[in-house]
Amino acid sequence: MSQSKPLVAMIHSNFRAASAADEVFAEVIPEAALWNILDDQLVRAVRSVGELTSPLSQRMLRLVDHALTEGADVVQFTCATYGPVADIARSFSDRPVYTSDQALWEHLLANGTTRVGILAAHPTALLAAIEQLEWHAVNAGKAVDIETLLGEEALDARDRTDALTQSLVRAATGTRAEVVVLAQYSLSPLAAVLSERLGLPVYSGVRPAAEWIRDDLAVGNIREADVTPLVPRSSSRRGYTTA
Repeated sequence: MSQSKPLVAMIHSNFRAASAADEVFAEVIPEAALWNILDDQLVRAVRSVGELTSPLSQRMLRLVDHALTEGADVVQFTCATYGPVADIARSFSDRPVYTSDQALWEHLLANGTTRVGILAAHPTALLAAIEQLEWHAVNAGKAVDIETLLGEEALDARDRTDALTQSLVRAATGTRAEVVVLAQYSLSPLAAVLSERLGLPVYSGVRPAAEWIRDDLAVGNIREADVTPLVPRSSSRRGYTTA
């Protein structure tokens, strides 16, 4: 796939996440060509068995391999559940493969955030996000208090924005966290209204991920080999904002 622009491949597990990510990435890095790779059975499959199995990991790895073979300069996952597959992918890639919230976790930890509420509409996404934040905290040598905020009834309201918002607000009301992080890219369009309703910063990993890649493109790091699990790096140059 010949491209005059840097090619950013995003691998999605549902249409809502794809739409949310595409909109933000197009805004933040217009200098890149965006490639949306969607397998809408990925999240359904992992939820049906309740865990990330070896066959499902292999399925995701085939998509990563396809993206790299066709010339992607960077691969961005948008599904937290498949985050562990990124470590495997980095073992055979000479290009970056990023998990959905990697940039956000490193930013929060670097800025001294110690109480994080992770909000999701599905337990699979919630558990995956918790595991990733814990991993980054250990590697950064930081202590973090994680509060789980699960709005399972939001699953039934996902096609009704007002009902979905109400469900998530109920799940997060009374949290002791300093910030709330949305564990699903599909929820990112609600970040601003949730922040207003909860009176707390509410973050999605979408914009930090796009800014991370934009900054790497700007300094020419995008083709650097990255074959080991990532240790959080300084994010002092990344000015993330709520949303």
